[in-house]
Amino acid sequence: MEYAETAAPRPLEDGHDLFRRVWARVMPEDRVDCPFLVLPVPEPEDVPPDAKAALPALPPAPEGPAPLCLGPACAPCLPLLRELAAGKLDLARAYRSMARQAGGGTGRTLSALAGDEERHARRLAAAAFLISGERRALSPHSARSGKPCSLSLALRRAFQEEQRAGLVFRTAREELSDPALRQLMEDIAREDAGHVRTVLALVEEL
Repeated sequence: MEYAETAAPRPLEDGHDLFRRVWARVMPEDRVDCPFLVLPVPEPEDVPPDAKAALPALPPAPEGPAPLCLGPACAPCLPLLRELAAGKLDLARAYRSMARQAGGGTGRTLSALAGDEERHARRLAAAAFLISGERRALSPHSARSGKPCSLSLALRRAFQEEQRAGLVFRTAREELSDPALRQLMEDIAREDAGHVRTVLALVEEL
């Protein structure tokens, strides 16, 4: 695959800082939890004002040809990729549960949505592997607490989470400099928008 020529990539920050900034841009101010990505992200350590001047400066962007796509220079993005993959598996698990509850044509549609979410997770995991050379088993976040709900309420939650996921991936695309990662985020965000329309249609048929 060929990518258009781009400007030299920005220096990459710590992956947790990148995740925090991406999520802060899409969460409502009155929400501190994350309905799509449920693992907490540690807060940065406080730095006394008089110590900030002593912090080392970020290295300048390298001169010469841009690094290879999905290469070691993308290593700071690994925490973000793995969090996003786990969130996708959470959505897949929710769709599988709804499919069993619904059955029939609605169940088949929900199973197809679950398959899409699992494919998204595999794509994110593949990108992480190409960057790190480390193969990790895919797994969702720990099970969420809460009472079982009706199919209509579960679809409502999926409708909201698909919109939130799309915002996360569009915002991540803006923050990343690697063209392959940017394209991956754009692809998934576009498919999430299709999922929103599909879930809306299912709700209208109830």
